[in-house]
Amino acid sequence: MSVRPATAADTDAVLALAAEEFRYDQGLSTAGERRGHEGLRRQEMASRLGASAAWAWLAERDGVPVGVLAADRPEDALWVGPMTSSSPAAYVSLLSVEPGSRGGGIGAALAAVARRTFDDAACPASLLHYSTFNPLSAPFWARHGYRPLWTIWATEPASAQR
Repeated sequence: MSVRPATAADTDAVLALAAEEFRYDQGLSTAGERRGHEGLRRQEMASRLGASAAWAWLAERDGVPVGVLAADRPEDALWVGPMTSSSPAAYVSLLSVEPGSRGGGIGAALAAVARRTFDDAACPASLLHYSTFNPLSAPFWARHGYRPLWTIWATEPASAQR
């Protein structure tokens, strides 16, 4: 397994891994896709990966993408910065490992590369959101030093659910 920077050429692989993560979380909660999400997600990811200094990494096994981590640089994460007293703060926007490869250290390797990048950029804080319904998320992120800053519970009327 190797980890390398993701590029615009990896957009399809990154989107497939992100969609797998969403499907997994969707099976655990009532989260739903918004209309037009695929086109918007593709546009945003292609733009992110096309940047010369993108913070996105792809894990590959034998040349096949098996995991991805993407993060926003502090200048792109200004909205989340006030949530912590440490600054500047990065934002981890995506971590996904394909189902058959989970539990094998791929997510840990991606998180370690991201942490080294944050440290090299003198970025003392990194924040993220994760699904509290996902039984893998809280233990994973806790093992990597992340702690909850706040919890938000939300619901929607049953009539709005599919």
